[in-house]
Amino acid sequence: MKQTYAVDETKGFVFMSLSENIGQIVKVSNNFEQIVKICNNKQAIGKNINFLQPCVIAKCHDQILQSFLNKRNKINKTAHLYPVIGIDKDYWAIPYDIKLQPCQLENYNFGICAQISQINDNKMYILVDKKQNFQISTVSYQFYKQILAESISKQNISQISLSSLIPCFTAIFHVYQQNIKKQTDDKSVDREFTTILFKPNSYEQLIKLQSLVFDYKKAYQLLDYQIFGVKGDIYHIQNEHIEIVQIKINEVVQIFDDNLKIEQLNQLQNWMELNKPEVESTPHSFNQMANELFNQLSENYNNQGFVECSQISQEGVKETVNLKKIEFQNSFETGVLLSPQLRQKISLSEERIFNEQYLQENTRLLQANSNAHKNVSITQNNIQLNPLNTGEKDFQFYLNNQEIYSIRNNEFYQIKNSELRFSTAQRAAFQSEYNILDTLRNKQGGLNYFIDNQQVKANNQQNCQKLFSSDIKESQLFSSNEQQLELKLETSMHSSKQSSVLRKHIIKKMNQNEKFNGIFIVRLFGIIGLLCFLIVSSVLFYSLNKQLQNQKNDYQNVSWGSQIKSPMGEVLSDRLFAVLIQTPPFNFSGQEQIQLFKRIQQQQIKNYNTIKNLMIRFIQSDKSKTDLYNFVLDNQFNYVFVSSSATTSKTILNFGYSLLINFVQLFFVSYNQDPQTLNQNQITLNYISNYNLLSNITKEVSNKVNQTFDQNEETVLTFLIAIAVTTFIFALTFPIINYYFLQKIQIILKLFATLTPKNLIFMIKEITNCLHLIESNSEKVNRKFIDDLMIVSDYVINLQILRSPFILLKLQRSTTQDYTNLLLNNAYQNQKYLTILNDLVNQLYDQDIQSDFKEYSIQVFQQNACQAVSENQNLISDNLFQIEECKSIANGDLMNIYEFCITTSTLRIPLIIYKLQDNLSQTYIDLINQKLQMADGILKTIYNLVNKVYNDKRYEQQSFKNFVMQALQDDSCLVIQQNLNFLDNPQFSLELCNSIANGVFQQGFIQVVKLHTDLYSQRSPEILKSDMQNFFEMIIRQEQDLSETDHFYLRIYLEYVIEFIESKIAQITYDHYEYMIKMNQIIFAVPVVAFLFLIYISFFKFFEYSIGQIRQSKLLLNLLDIKAIEDNQYILTYLQIQR
Repeated sequence: MKQTYAVDETKGFVFMSLSENIGQIVKVSNNFEQIVKICNNKQAIGKNINFLQPCVIAKCHDQILQSFLNKRNKINKTAHLYPVIGIDKDYWAIPYDIKLQPCQLENYNFGICAQISQINDNKMYILVDKKQNFQISTVSYQFYKQILAESISKQNISQISLSSLIPCFTAIFHVYQQNIKKQTDDKSVDREFTTILFKPNSYEQLIKLQSLVFDYKKAYQLLDYQIFGVKGDIYHIQNEHIEIVQIKINEVVQIFDDNLKIEQLNQLQNWMELNKPEVESTPHSFNQMANELFNQLSENYNNQGFVECSQISQEGVKETVNLKKIEFQNSFETGVLLSPQLRQKISLSEERIFNEQYLQENTRLLQANSNAHKNVSITQNNIQLNPLNTGEKDFQFYLNNQEIYSIRNNEFYQIKNSELRFSTAQRAAFQSEYNILDTLRNKQGGLNYFIDNQQVKANNQQNCQKLFSSDIKESQLFSSNEQQLELKLETSMHSSKQSSVLRKHIIKKMNQNEKFNGIFIVRLFGIIGLLCFLIVSSVLFYSLNKQLQNQKNDYQNVSWGSQIKSPMGEVLSDRLFAVLIQTPPFNFSGQEQIQLFKRIQQQQIKNYNTIKNLMIRFIQSDKSKTDLYNFVLDNQFNYVFVSSSATTSKTILNFGYSLLINFVQLFFVSYNQDPQTLNQNQITLNYISNYNLLSNITKEVSNKVNQTFDQNEETVLTFLIAIAVTTFIFALTFPIINYYFLQKIQIILKLFATLTPKNLIFMIKEITNCLHLIESNSEKVNRKFIDDLMIVSDYVINLQILRSPFILLKLQRSTTQDYTNLLLNNAYQNQKYLTILNDLVNQLYDQDIQSDFKEYSIQVFQQNACQAVSENQNLISDNLFQIEECKSIANGDLMNIYEFCITTSTLRIPLIIYKLQDNLSQTYIDLINQKLQMADGILKTIYNLVNKVYNDKRYEQQSFKNFVMQALQDDSCLVIQQNLNFLDNPQFSLELCNSIANGVFQQGFIQVVKLHTDLYSQRSPEILKSDMQNFFEMIIRQEQDLSETDHFYLRIYLEYVIEFIESKIAQITYDHYEYMIKMNQIIFAVPVVAFLFLIYISFFKFFEYSIGQIRQSKLLLNLLDIKAIEDNQYILTYLQIQR
């Protein structure tokens, strides 16, 4: 993922998507990880943007973005958020300054671009949730360390309400909202507030603050707390999903003087008296909390029940509940735990209740289980559930005396020791009642478990008796089966021993009768030949691998010069075209002209990015592996600098520095930052010099690469001779081996004694293939070239019109497949016939047919293949074979067809090149013809289809062949619509395809090529003998019947299509070198483990195939060099006329 480079180091940029995964980060600037110190840039890309935000915002941030997306047409395009509270990696609050703007990324992804900078003002920030009664979401680390660290942990901050620490914050926020309603401008709203803050020194004080601070009548009771004076600002954010308040605390000053504390508390009380409605609107007074708590406890007691065991147990429970009630009341007011004496008394009471209940239930259980070994039934109908209402009257009494408790509470603050007992006992009592209820439930659960356990044991006894009887029957059956199995095994072992003894006897007899006396001679010649062959193979591997590696390093830079010429010429032609369409009679209507300018601007930016990538590749390349970059430092020329519209100067510069200057100038031209056209003029003045120098450089580089190809070809031929000599040495051993094989036939029979009929058929088939390869290689490659050319030329040429630059190159990459399969695939262009042939071989293999197989195979490979298959149709499972159809495709034998295909595909490219070099205008016409075949998105769609079929169905090409032939001759748009399963991108529009050039593709691609060839054959002379204005006028007249508005843009777009195809072909050739190197490594390992004779065949065919591949790659490079003539034809002609 590319990063957007920021200019200001204090500001980071991030783009989040709204069209694909909403809220997902797509791009970030290179300094984003320094601004937002949570994760690095790689980790941030792909995450949702809400990982930077507190949980109260993060949980609904996607809904906020969705709402923004739904109404983005009704709101401002930009937004400035200051401040915005985010979180760091420890989840502390940190402030950000964020600017937002909707934008479109590369014409496919709509989203929001955000400029983020961290606010470093050393202030403290708090984020609260208004909907949750000002509950704190997150705070700054400084605020937590100074105010909350002693009273609560970091994880429990969200349990605190800000109104607990700042008593009058509710009223302050209400006043702030009233100011917002009065002010129309958001910037003029008074956000500042000044008040006091209470710091709790422990968790108990924090609890008291939550229950006491909200009562404005008790403000004087807070002298024991640390009090701070705070001054800050309020920022309110509200929408349909969230309502949050951001507090920025500017100053915090602790108040130590008691008199000053009393004065501040009095002012607080007076202010709260004035804003009493707002303060009392919050449901957090002490009396209301107590009422809710006691009502809930009373209701819980009335809804609970106990199992009635005895009258004594109920009295014990009542006593325990009363004790617990006293404990709870005392602890509620004071927070002090229950005294040890009272706890011991409660524990003894609980133990007595449990013992009595357990004895009574145990007695009933023993009586009910007297017949447990047969059946267990326990009735629980006598168990009754009675509600426990023992504490209801006491609770009612307590609720009726709330006012008395409130008066006592004020008195207890003066006399603290007296209120400790009551509060502690009361809290402990309520808590004890809950514990007793849980204890009794557990006891009852234990009794039920004991009863169920006894019932399960009784059922298990009955099941065991049944299983025991069934096991006896199964053991008897198993014993009888085991005896029968032992008997069968004995018989089988006896039979096996007899067969083994018989086989050993036969082999022993063969060894006694015959001996191999000449084995030493065979081994000696074999070892000598093997050593020679390994030495030759090692030298070949090292030399050729080194040559290919150097060739690969040179090739990756061979098109560097021609690639950088193309965007420079396009910039000039696009600018001239933009000026031309602004003047009558070439200007369009308003909206169409605006759209055309936008497309031209996009093309300018694309050219700038292309040159930038080429410069980056030059800087990052390893120049030690190749000397192709020496021209950057060696070549110099006069560079013209334009300082004003009338002032120029010349300076001698190296070519590398001139490229850097062009790179900077193209940036201003491409992004419309050249109002005085100084950079445009400077590029124009230096373009001819740059073009001529680049042409010389390209020619020099091409010559070097061609020389490298020639050297490789000579190297391959030299080692082929060496391999032929080595093969001759091995051939000397074959008569000796054959002689001893004929004399000692029993040794060969020992090998066949262990083979099945299937293996024999396989061996015979392989031997037949080897014999055929030997015979075919002894003949000349072009022995029947002229005759075969007349037979199949029409079929091959028609098939390779569009397929040769795509499919043929890709088939050449499939060198790792089995060699025999590759030979058949290249030889037969009809998949149906190949399927029938494979089916015939499979039938022979499966049916173990040995007779006449060898004779049949020789007929297929050396004679008329169609006639041989027709005579053996009884072996084919598919009866759809037609001999007439086969004869039209493969009238000769397989080897002749294969040699013809390889030869024609190698020779047809240079013939075209030699013809094009005769006339420059004819070259231009044919190259433009190639462009128009690839026009618009239809050609790009077909090219993607080629990739799809090649990657997914590399060896199943018949469906693609049928499609190509239909697309060439029939309605191309309809053919694509019927084969959408081949497309990488299924967003294909039949209507758009038919509308292009008024439906010319409906006649097929061949007719389209002819049409555009005729048009440009009329236009090309005008380029050479007239000026640009007449040329454009003629194009407008001729294209009025073909298109409606934007055929000018079509020519701009054609440059992109051509470069895309060229880069793809270059990548295919580059990958070919990689496969060649890997194939060398594989072939080097083969001689060590394979049969020697088959190794010779493999190496011979491999290097024969390699020579053809290298020749084709060399020809492809020549095609790339020709592109320099076409790339800049418009602008070069114009500049030469002007000069």
